[in-house]
Amino acid sequence: MLNESRQVTAGSNASVTQLQVQEQVHIQELSNGNIGTRTSENPIVEDYHQRENEVMQQHATNAMADLLENETSENIPQRAAETEILDIEQLFQADSFENELIAAGQSQFQLSEWTTHPSTPPPLPFSYVNADTPTVQLHQSLLGEKEQELERAFSELDVLLEEGVTVEVKRHTVLEDVQRIYSNQSIINKRLHVNFIGEEGDDFGGLTKDLFSSFWNSAFIQWFKGEDALVPCIPVNQYAKAQDIFSVVGKVLSHMCQLNHCVPPRFCRSTLLSIVFNTSVIDSRTLLDDFMLHVTVPERTLLQKALNSFEKLSISEKSDLLTFYSVNGMHTVPSAKDFREQLVLVAQNELVIKPMFLNCFIRQAIPESHMRAFWSQLDTDLISYLYWQEMPTADRVLQCIRTSENDLKPEEEVAYYYLRDFIKSVDQDEMSKFLHFVTGSPLLPNDGITIVFNRLCGSLRRPIAHTCSNTLEIPVSYASVQDFKREMKSILNSENAFIMTMI
Repeated sequence: MLNESRQVTAGSNASVTQLQVQEQVHIQELSNGNIGTRTSENPIVEDYHQRENEVMQQHATNAMADLLENETSENIPQRAAETEILDIEQLFQADSFENELIAAGQSQFQLSEWTTHPSTPPPLPFSYVNADTPTVQLHQSLLGEKEQELERAFSELDVLLEEGVTVEVKRHTVLEDVQRIYSNQSIINKRLHVNFIGEEGDDFGGLTKDLFSSFWNSAFIQWFKGEDALVPCIPVNQYAKAQDIFSVVGKVLSHMCQLNHCVPPRFCRSTLLSIVFNTSVIDSRTLLDDFMLHVTVPERTLLQKALNSFEKLSISEKSDLLTFYSVNGMHTVPSAKDFREQLVLVAQNELVIKPMFLNCFIRQAIPESHMRAFWSQLDTDLISYLYWQEMPTADRVLQCIRTSENDLKPEEEVAYYYLRDFIKSVDQDEMSKFLHFVTGSPLLPNDGITIVFNRLCGSLRRPIAHTCSNTLEIPVSYASVQDFKREMKSILNSENAFIMTMI
C-alpha cells in the first residue's frame, strides 16, 4: 500500500465541572494605597475595549478582583502607593527584612485558601518536578481509573463524527489556510482527508496529525507567548482581528481533540481550565506547576530555588527576583514568608487574567455539542491526565520504540544503539521535532514507533519516516554515534525533511 513518508532528498542541505480549590485573595490597590474587594461570578469582558488601558495598567487590581467571592476586607493592612527603592543587600538581610518593609511603608500581599474537601484531602495525583526539565508524576493507583474516564469522554465525542471531507493546504501558509478552512462552521465533526499541496502522500491519519501539528507550531509563534506552557497573546494593534483569530483556535482545539484524542502539548493547562470551565479561579498548585513551565528556564531555576530555600538566594539572585517581580507587575518586595502566595498571584495574572479577553473567543468557538459531550465531562484531574499521557520524556519515548524483528544483525544492533543514545541526549524541543518527523505529531504516540533498517549509504544515506504507521527507517552505515547524531539533528532542523513523498 502506498504510504506517506518523510525523507531527506539525497545531497540536500539537511541543515468548573467544579474546581476543587478556590482561592481567596486580598487585592492591593496601588493607585490609592487602599485594599478593596468585590465579588463576581463571571469575568466581565464585554467592555474590554473601553477599559483597555485600565486592564493593561491595573490588571493586578481590577481584573484580579473579579476572582473574589464572599471576600471580606477585615483586618487587611494598608500599603503605600509605590514601592520604595531599597538597597538590595540590606533589604534581604534575614534579621532585618520585616523591619525594612515596615520602615518603607510596605506590607505583604496575603492569600489564603479554603477547600470543600475534608480536613485531610487525598493527595493530588499530579505534580511537576525538576525545575530544569519539567516532568509530571502520577500516582499509579489512579492510572486505570483516569484512562477509563477519559476514554468514556472521548467516546461521547466520537459519536458526533460525520463523513469525511478533503482539505488542501500549503505547508508555508498553514495558518492562513486553516483560518480559511475553519471559517466554515460545518467543518466541525467532519473527518479530514488532508492534502499538502505540492507534496505526495495519502492520508491514513498521519497527514491529519501533521496538519494540526503544523498549525499549532505556527500559531504558538504568532499568537501565544511562553516557554513550555503557552497562553494566548497578540499585540494591541491586532485586537481588531482577535475574534477571527481565536475563534479559529477554539474550533481547531476542539476538532483536534475529536479526531486525534489529544490537546496541543504546550497549550497551558491553567488557561485551558479557565476556558473550559469559564472561570478565573484555578487552584494554586496547578497555577504554580504551569507557571514554572511558562517562564524561561533561568527564571524557572531561580523561582524554584526561591520556593525551596529562599534564605539561600545570593544577593545577585535576590536582585534578579526583584526585577522579575517588577517585570510581571508585582510591585512589592519578595520575602521568604510570603513568596509562594506572591508567586501564585503573578501566575494567576499571567496565565488566566491577562489572556481572559482572548480566552472568551476560544470558548465561544467551541461547539455547544462538543461542550456537552466532552469538555463538560472533564475535571482538573482528567485534563492533567490528558497532558500527562502525551508528555514525551526520553524514558517514555524509549519505551515506545521497538524493532520490527527481534533478532537483529550486528550492524542493526549498532544503529539501534545509536538511535537510543540520540533519544536520551535531546532536549524537549528536539524531542518534539523528532516525534513530529516520525509520527506527524509532537505527542507521545499511543501505538508506539517501529524501527526498521536500510542499507542506504553515501549521498543516498538518510532516515525515512512513515507517519501513518509510525515507522522509522534508519541506515546501518553510520561510522559513529556522533555521525548519527549530527545527521539526525541536521535533518530535524531542515524544513525539507518534513515534506511528504510517496514510496
